[in-house]
Amino acid sequence: MPSSRRHKRAGRTGVRSISRRIAELGFASYQDYLNSAHWIDVKRRFFASKLVKRDAKGKACCEACQKSGLRLSVHHRTYKRLGKERLMDLMAACDECHKEIHHGPGYKENLWASSDLLVRQKRAEREGRSLSYATGRVTKDNPDDPVRPPWE
Repeated sequence: MPSSRRHKRAGRTGVRSISRRIAELGFASYQDYLNSAHWIDVKRRFFASKLVKRDAKGKACCEACQKSGLRLSVHHRTYKRLGKERLMDLMAACDECHKEIHHGPGYKENLWASSDLLVRQKRAEREGRSLSYATGRVTKDNPDDPVRPPWE
């Protein structure tokens, strides 16, 4: 299956189904889940894994902006396996990038794609390229090199 289709499917989980899944797991709210021993263990295993990006000194850094020394959150790229998360379903994100993922373009259509989009956008900024995504349309310094968001 093409990765774009797999990511579209993996990223779509409505608020109702998240609330239902939280209740099935025995938690009153998503915040209660985030405070649970299970989630604390998942975060511990995630930060101990090789999936976490690290700077030259070995410190964990934000997967999007690559900055270290900031408070990092563990972001769900998908809620599809909530309670049975695969470590690959997660990413480390600083508060600023985490907020951008949840309030940026494409979040409601596809959480996984929105997460990947921010990572690519920050990488382009570090490389001196400029990408901006507005209302699902791409505007770029070089119009001959179009890059489309993964949900298009």
